[in-house]
Amino acid sequence: MDTIGNFLNHFVKRLSIVAKEKLSKWNAASQMLEKCMTVSFSQLSYLMKMASQLPKQQAIGGFEGGKLNVDVGSKIPPFNIASVDTEKMKTMAALLRDPYPIHWDAEGNEKMGIKGKVVNQGPLNLSYIVNMLMNWQGQDCIRRLQVRFTGWVLGGDVLSAHGKVVSLDTTTDELLATCEIWLERDGERLLEGEAVVALTNS
Repeated sequence: MDTIGNFLNHFVKRLSIVAKEKLSKWNAASQMLEKCMTVSFSQLSYLMKMASQLPKQQAIGGFEGGKLNVDVGSKIPPFNIASVDTEKMKTMAALLRDPYPIHWDAEGNEKMGIKGKVVNQGPLNLSYIVNMLMNWQGQDCIRRLQVRFTGWVLGGDVLSAHGKVVSLDTTTDELLATCEIWLERDGERLLEGEAVVALTNS
């Protein structure tokens, strides 16, 4: 009985220590995110003000001289990301109220075998695809978007979003293109899926 009692006492003490360590880490994460939140909302307000002053975006492709210039097999102009910004990850973590350390704790990620870098949020990866599609056919062109994440995007990665038309639908009130879409790093696909896009009259 003494042996069992000693074991239980040791177990309870160890559990208490682990709980305190976890709580300390979460408190640190919370404080860090509060700082990010203060910065991010002021930045967001500034960006929204600047965006309202931008000229209306000109779509690329669609129609030319009354003739459709997009066909099955047409490639969508790629959207390139020169370097994934780790500061934007912190801002996104604050906006999403996402304290998951994988997005800001590079040292902790090193122990997990993630090259000592922070991991980009899924919504940010998806935004690269959305930007590519809107640059191609305009701000309100997306009708459906389905994706799956197949790999981690890390801070500092050089990326490019790609797509190509796989079918055209002329049976509805608007011309629709179904497109294969993907996000890649050095030829490795980190996100892939399908988008249905309305072809605009540019």
